[in-house]
Parts: sequence; structure tokens; C-alpha cells
Amino acid sequence: MIRFFSRQISTKPHFYAQFVRNAQHRHISTGCSVGTILIRSPILTRTPSEFEKSVYKYNAELWNELSAPLPKEFYFKKGSVGEKDWKTRQKDLEGRESPFQAIFENEHKLMEDNALSDPSTYLQPRITEADQAGDVHSTQRCLEKSLFLLIKPTKDAEWQFPIVPIESDQKALHLLCQEQLQNILDEQSLVWFVANHPIGLIKQDEKKLFLLRARLVQGLRVPKVENVFDWAWSSYEELPNRLSPTTWNSVKDILHDRL
Repeated sequence: MIRFFSRQISTKPHFYAQFVRNAQHRHISTGCSVGTILIRSPILTRTPSEFEKSVYKYNAELWNELSAPLPKEFYFKKGSVGEKDWKTRQKDLEGRESPFQAIFENEHKLMEDNALSDPSTYLQPRITEADQAGDVHSTQRCLEKSLFLLIKPTKDAEWQFPIVPIESDQKALHLLCQEQLQNILDEQSLVWFVANHPIGLIKQDEKKLFLLRARLVQGLRVPKVENVFDWAWSSYEELPNRLSPTTWNSVKDILHDRL
């Protein structure tokens, strides 16, 4: 069974008494529903921009110029094999941004050639097979960005977040969302609700949609989605092309490219 964990509500007597008094005056209006913004967090660090690369290069060159020269007379005997080997290595480092660049380049070449002894250290491309195939059903795409789960309940329905109507005030909102995700996600998935209260509200005429935020913690390899017509793991840039204008204008300021 799919697992969930979230923050718990306070059980202090004064808090519970206030909670009960508020609950006695609550009324469920027609058209209220609750949805889950389910996020697959970025897996890789962001690729630095050209400006950032220039800053890193400048700092590396500055560090190399300001570093104290090695007192070779102290470490190597004049005319020894060690001194000759050190001079040879110094010639190889000429023109490098830092003394470590040659080491990094050698390790990188070994990883590209899959020549390292440990296969788990082989270099993997940032562009995955799912990116090349345009497979929006896979979470193994856009590894540098956050992905958000959108579903189509039926063939003629619009893209939307997983939504469930609120039919009673006897169950908390995050529990309704958990039941909805349990109905559509794979059993191996582990979902963490960041909080039990909504982070957004979408109003359209008499209808109100409360939005809770959750993260997909486990099950990233095979996030199987069932009981829906279609689904897509969409990046922030792809959301405007799938969501309705009303929904997009309501969530664009509470979401981010790397959330």
C-alpha cells in the first residue's frame, strides 16, 4: 500500500477546544474540492549559466596566481628523479585554470570511456532517454527541474492536478488528498505532505479549489498512475500549455522551476 507521512496536528487541550468550536460553525458549500500539487524534486544540480562559468573560471585563475609557489628545494633533492617528475608534471599544468583541472579531465575521460573499476561511478548523461523520446509519463526527464503531476480523469477533461470533491466536514483535507493519491499512484510510491493546510486557493464562480503541496519521495523509477485516462509529469515551463488560464494564473506565483 502507498505510504504517506506528514506533520501532525497539535493535541494540546486549548488548541483542541478551539478547533472543536471552529468546527461547529463550519459549513461545506457546494462546489468545494481539494487538490494535490505533487512534486518530483530536482535530481541534478542546475547547469551554471555562462556568467556563472566565467565567475568560477576567474576565481580559479585568481586562486592559482595568488597561491604560494611550492618550495621544491625543500621537498626534492636537486637532480633527483622526484624533481624531474615534478618538473614534467608542471609542464603538463601550464595553461590550466587550476592544478586540479588535469586530474578532473583524466577522471572525466575514464568515466566517459567506462574504464573505472566501479560501474556505479560511470558518468551518466544529463539528457535521459525519456527526454529524447518526449516521454511525459516518466519522472526520469528534466532532471534539473521540478516536475508536477497533472492528470486527465476522462478523455474530454482538461489537464488538472489530482482533485477530489469535499462532500463532508468529517475528514481533513490532507486525508482526502492521501486517499486520492492512493487510488492513482503505484503501491511502491512514498508521498510526503509538506503541511496539512492549503497553500493556494482557486476561485471560479461558486467553486473553490484548495491546493495542498506534497512531494514524491520514493517510487521515482516507476511512478505508475492508474484509474485516470492520461497523466503527465510537467515542468514549470510546460504548465501554461496544459493548465487552464484560470488555474495557471492562480498557481504561477506559488510554484517554481526548482521547488
